[in-house]
Amino acid sequence: MFRFRVPVGSLGFSLSTMLGLPIGAVEPVFRHARTTKWQQGKNVTATRRPKRTHRGSSEYAPAISDSLDGLDTLLLRCSRQTPITMRMNQKMTRGSEAGSGAGDWRISENPDGSRHIFLVTGDETGGEYLRLRVELPPHASGPPMHYHVGYTEKFDVLEGKLDVYVGKKNHLALVSGQSASVPLEVPHKFWNATDELTVFEAEIRPADDFEKTLRVADGLARDGKTSKRGVPKNPLELGLIYQLAQSYQPGMPRPMQNAIAGTLARIARWRGYDPDFPQYTRPQQ
Repeated sequence: MFRFRVPVGSLGFSLSTMLGLPIGAVEPVFRHARTTKWQQGKNVTATRRPKRTHRGSSEYAPAISDSLDGLDTLLLRCSRQTPITMRMNQKMTRGSEAGSGAGDWRISENPDGSRHIFLVTGDETGGEYLRLRVELPPHASGPPMHYHVGYTEKFDVLEGKLDVYVGKKNHLALVSGQSASVPLEVPHKFWNATDELTVFEAEIRPADDFEKTLRVADGLARDGKTSKRGVPKNPLELGLIYQLAQSYQPGMPRPMQNAIAGTLARIARWRGYDPDFPQYTRPQQ
């Protein structure tokens, strides 16, 4: 079996960022896992970071066996039934009353003031592409730096000014009539730094589950299930939407992100969560 050999502090910080938890709540779990014995009787000891010769993800060894014990402990703590999580699970079956925006299923609204208007859906194009209009309120921070492995994006600004990073150093300030394209696996982010509304259209190729991801993110926010940054408060819902989005954060090896999100998602399904989030992704009767 392969094993990760990564600095414990780095792993704890990356996981705490994904889960929205303080680093102090995560790192001790992994330190304990690296210095204790496996149930099979094999000793696992912490090792120094090997001298780097390149920055490829292979240096981390594509597995996570050294940290799974600590991860399992953390996930069990996060998913334990408490009065708060019991109420959250009960809400999962009730749906979102504002799921269709202002009565129009093509509109998905977020309590932060942003709106997504689906102009052409993936169902209408056979999955070839999706086109939507995005309204960003003043000083909207937008999503964190991320990249996609399954689809490309193109932004066309209609009103206001849109700041975009395409790559970590290529900053673009787009105004009405200007556009930017984001290839596969290129880190990017966008935001509205002005005092005015910014409106742009985005084209996603292929459509994939992009529409579903946005609807779930907006729905969770409307139901008060996300932080101010839009991160789901429930780690199990975080794992499901992480898999749905097929988006990754730079700076953390992709195999590790897949392993963490996959474990969270498996526990969520075992606990009875519906990975399709029908209360947000299907029109309510």
